[in-house]
Amino acid sequence: MSDDDSIAWDAELEVSLFQSLRGHKPVGFNKHFHMMCIQQRFFELTNINVSTACLWNHINSLWDTAILDAAQGERVMLLYNERLFNEWDCINENYHTRR
Repeated sequence: MSDDDSIAWDAELEVSLFQSLRGHKPVGFNKHFHMMCIQQRFFELTNINVSTACLWNHINSLWDTAILDAAQGERVMLLYNERLFNEWDCINENYHTRR
């Protein structure tokens, strides 16, 4: 990690960050794992060893990650509830066909 986490974000570094974000969402249940992947990819692209705190700060300045986190959580709950209802329907159908 660099001692000085203040980076002068220019267009080239922004593009590198966006390329690092491809395939990794820094929101939701696995956001910290994805942030480690983003940090590693950013280093590979720029050869700048920056802390995850610095990356979090910059990403938070670009997007409201709290809202994205909430939306991701709601999406997970909707998928979970849908799966529960589908399983309940299957159980219910099996119960009635066995009678």
